[in-house]
Amino acid sequence: MGASTEKYESDESSATEQRSNSGGGGGIGHARKFQRISLGCLTVKHPIRKLCIRIVTFKWFDRFIVFVVIFNTVILGMTDYTDAWKEGPNGTIWINRFIEKCNGISFYIFLGECIFKVVAKGFCFGDNAYLSEGWNRLDFIIVLSGTLSLLNIHGLKIGYIRVLRVMRPLRTLHSLPGLKVLTNSLLASLPALANVFVLLMFCMLVFAILGMEIYRGDFHYRCRVTPFPVALPADGTWGLPPNVNDTYIAMVQTNPEQY
Repeated sequence: MGASTEKYESDESSATEQRSNSGGGGGIGHARKFQRISLGCLTVKHPIRKLCIRIVTFKWFDRFIVFVVIFNTVILGMTDYTDAWKEGPNGTIWINRFIEKCNGISFYIFLGECIFKVVAKGFCFGDNAYLSEGWNRLDFIIVLSGTLSLLNIHGLKIGYIRVLRVMRPLRTLHSLPGLKVLTNSLLASLPALANVFVLLMFCMLVFAILGMEIYRGDFHYRCRVTPFPVALPADGTWGLPPNVNDTYIAMVQTNPEQY
């Protein structure tokens, strides 16, 4: 009797997942697997999690994210670095102010997407968790960098964190189905290219050794205004043309061993 009850509860939970994944509200038409419990406390029947599942499985959700990613990519390429400041672009230029506002809006959209998916799928533990997919890890790094930049923690190099914005266009690689298949195929072929890479490096090494034997350090020569090695004259007169840089002569006299 106990086993039957347990089986019934399991089947009911599975059916609830199916209804949550493909039910009304604009489901994508096919079921996705979700954990029974997300974040250790949210079951598939929890209203908040049911809402998040419906949002992430809604067909226009992914399309909207793709549009935001493409728009943000175009905006990042329009940054004006005329009279740039030390910490970044000149904030007094109107286009940079507009871009900064768009970046802020895009960040909050990406943050909301991350929260919805974490609540719906779970964070890092269990099957089909948010961080179980490599592309989601990339999205999480982008969101994390934006969060650190927004917090403006004292002593944190914000300029270096903003460099991570260049990874935002990479989201288009997995947002568009065709690009995702092509990218996964290229990544899968990398191990097979290892032998080609080794052969290429071997050829480059052979020609590098050949060049060293032919030229024998000729490229290390340079023009001089003093003989080598430097010999300081006893009377202090160098016998050099009057147009020789006096600063250079002073440097040679100060530390002749380096010249």
